[in-house]
Formats: sequence, C-alpha cells, structure tokens
Amino acid sequence: MDAFKDWILFSLAICAVLSMIFGMVYDPKTGWAEGVCIFIVLGFMILITSLNDWIKDRRFVELQAHTKDQEIPVFRGKKSQMQTVDMWELVVGDIVLLSPGDIVPADCIIIRSDRVTVINPNELEQNSTPQHKNETDPFLFADQ
Repeated sequence: MDAFKDWILFSLAICAVLSMIFGMVYDPKTGWAEGVCIFIVLGFMILITSLNDWIKDRRFVELQAHTKDQEIPVFRGKKSQMQTVDMWELVVGDIVLLSPGDIVPADCIIIRSDRVTVINPNELEQNSTPQHKNETDPFLFADQ
C-alpha cells in the first residue's frame, strides 16, 4: 500500500484504466490488452518497490542493533575494578565513566564532574540551548 501511494504509480494506474476504456471503445475484442499490460507492469513495479523497502528496513534494523551494542567502561564490585561491559549488562550500582561525546547509556546520577553539558539530539533542529548539569542537578536520563 505504501508503494501505491506514490503519485507516479497512481497516475500510471489511472492511465491503465483510461487505456482499457478507450481501447474497448475502439476495438472491443482486443482493446483491453494494452491496459492489462500496463496493470501487469504496474504490479511488478509495486512488487519491486515493496521488496526494496522491506530489504532497506531489515538492514536498518540490523544497523540499529549494532549501534545499541556498546562496550562501556564501569567500576564494579567491592574493589571497584575497572571493567568494560555491554551496555545491556549495566546493573544498579555500576559507576559509569563517561567521556565527552558519549551517549548516556542509562538513567544516571552524576557523582563527580568538572562540567557536564547535555545536548538532546532530538531538539538540535529547534535551536534549543544545551543543559548544564552539576551536583545541584545531578540527574542524567538515557531518553534525553
């Protein structure tokens, strides 16, 4: 249905219907053939477009899955040993070491920092001002 919403394919379908109508008026026995051929080609075009969109969507999902797999340096355990763990293996109590440019992997509280500036990538187009975080406002959220 998404492929049929394209105005070029829609106009091609209208032309096929008009070709069938005018063809049957001038030659009732074989006048419909040209319109049917246009409909067959239209069906192939929609099929190819849909298949191409489906393949692109699958590749996009695979790329998104790879971007979600990040190794993050954390201090964990009683001895606070530095480890690198997968982003999805973070637990409560892990101390995450963030560097400039890092994405916040989970909801966090700032323990120590010189200055933290939070920029929401969803609001970049709206010319929003960056938020500055410190010990008085120590909460960082993964969604923002």
